[in-house]
Amino acid sequence: MHSRELRDGCLPGATSQRRDYTLEFLDCGWLAQQMPTINMIDSRYWVPKYLQFRRWLGSLDRLERSWYEMALKYQFRELEGMPFQKLFSEIMEKCHPGDFVRVCPWGQEGDLKNDGYLKSERKLFSVYAPERMNESETINKVERDFYGALPHWKEHLDCWIFVHNSIKGLPPRVTQRLLGLGKEHPELKIISWGYEELRRKVFTMSDAEISSLLGPAPSSQSMRAFGFAEIGIVVKGIEGHAPTDAGHISPASADKIKLNQLSDDAETLLLAGMRKSKAVEEFLTRYHEPTLGDKIAAAFRAEYDKLKSKGFGPDEIYFGLWEFAGGQERGVPKQESAVLAVISYLFEKCDIFEKNREDET
Repeated sequence: MHSRELRDGCLPGATSQRRDYTLEFLDCGWLAQQMPTINMIDSRYWVPKYLQFRRWLGSLDRLERSWYEMALKYQFRELEGMPFQKLFSEIMEKCHPGDFVRVCPWGQEGDLKNDGYLKSERKLFSVYAPERMNESETINKVERDFYGALPHWKEHLDCWIFVHNSIKGLPPRVTQRLLGLGKEHPELKIISWGYEELRRKVFTMSDAEISSLLGPAPSSQSMRAFGFAEIGIVVKGIEGHAPTDAGHISPASADKIKLNQLSDDAETLLLAGMRKSKAVEEFLTRYHEPTLGDKIAAAFRAEYDKLKSKGFGPDEIYFGLWEFAGGQERGVPKQESAVLAVISYLFEKCDIFEKNREDET
């Protein structure tokens, strides 16, 4: 299993959304066991591949990994224009320090159709992140940026990459146009990058670099460390957004995770947070205002409806609610753990997200 996947140039499990964290699969002694049978030529190949795998794995626990998977997906979906280009540039600078060049518009000439350049691989990037992907407008953007870049960068160029923010992929005629440009210019490699390409880049970073890019994540350790003080910050922040006509919120159905088609990462986070639901319930019980629980549930329901109206999928809605609940008091894993506990409590106890369809009939 190890040799076949590594020989194909893939990191074990890299294409799977569900991670296999068994000790057998992650045996750190695997390379050491193989070393006596690896000759000098083989070692030049296998050692870098194995070290790449270990960097990909890092020391993130499963909770942190799930949070970062969802945080990246949310940012990819939410950011547009220059904020998306900034995210792309930060990812590339962290993955290729001293090699990737961030290019900014300058004077009347602008950026000469260059949104970033990777020197060692002679790759030039064009970044496009509209609010909504339109086929004809995207084709025009591809042609403007490609033909606009050639006169200025051709002598430095082996590969031209169109980076986009469409999580569903590119429209078919855009893909056809990119393939057509490749035929017209066989001396150049012309490809596109979307969510999966950037995701793979992010998870080659160190844990510290991922944290600096996406923010602090709850961990198994921080889930044991937070208390009423952190829960109070989250609850009071949400209360301020409660609608004035907040009424009683109905209990949730038992199969909500399955019903809402939430991902494995969302399920991992929710189940971890539900283990701390008693702490949230105890906080609300001790609080002097008996309607507080209904108020924060109503605020969540209103935010859920707002996110759903934007066309967000289940995971993006879930993380949008996380951003909403976190408010301004962010910055440490312990506080993020309290946000997770409150969200999980509301998901488990209240009519947030979709109802059981049998209950609606």
